[in-house]
Amino acid sequence: MKLSSVHKTLQVIEALEKHPEGLSLSELSRMIDFPKSTSHHILRTLLPYNYIHQNLDDKKYSLGFRFIEIGRNILKNIDVRQVANNYLDKLCKEAKETVHLSILQGRVVVFLERISPPEGFSLPINIDITAEPHTCAGGKIFLSGLSPEEIKGVYRGRSLKKITNKTITNKSRLLEEIETVRKQGYALDDEEFYEGLRCVAAPIKADGKIVAALSISGPTFSMTMEKINKILIGLLVETAKEISSKIDF
Repeated sequence: MKLSSVHKTLQVIEALEKHPEGLSLSELSRMIDFPKSTSHHILRTLLPYNYIHQNLDDKKYSLGFRFIEIGRNILKNIDVRQVANNYLDKLCKEAKETVHLSILQGRVVVFLERISPPEGFSLPINIDITAEPHTCAGGKIFLSGLSPEEIKGVYRGRSLKKITNKTITNKSRLLEEIETVRKQGYALDDEEFYEGLRCVAAPIKADGKIVAALSISGPTFSMTMEKINKILIGLLVETAKEISSKIDF
């Protein structure tokens, strides 16, 4: 592949990274100022290797799950996942709820690990699922590591997608929520990502930067606000701090 072709391919990838909701061929070509034929050729080259995904309903293109696989390999090299795994089982047993480890890739949250209690409610969430940051507790944790201007940049040119009736869809309200997260050191998702589920998350840090989020999720009938406030927040924050102290870059 010629250098100019590599450059054009990278422009396509970067444009799609900024628009996780997907872009049509026309939208993409207009954004990067390429002829449609050029954009289409690049997309068709990447599609069979899962670097690109095309939605069958609206025909829009977005980044594929191959990037998640690559990201996983990078994550292994910095040991976050390996260190966290030593704590997930213990936290799950103590909380008696499902525990997740997630990272931020581009502009979406990716759930890497999940440990569920042997008995109890099975969460309708699969490993590898992605979420927009404003919709879930882990995502709010990642946003709390950004400045207000950087947060605005994440959503510049697009609205906050509504997932449930409780999803935050107002940008000013989101900034207020993230400021609260910064002050208290944890984030709450009260049926904002999935109806009937609550989640609380805390940051895992390295060199002062948020590199992952640790979260506890469960149905509202077991994860009551009383349980969250009296038991889970303390367990979660302490565990996240322990993991952070063990990460060595």
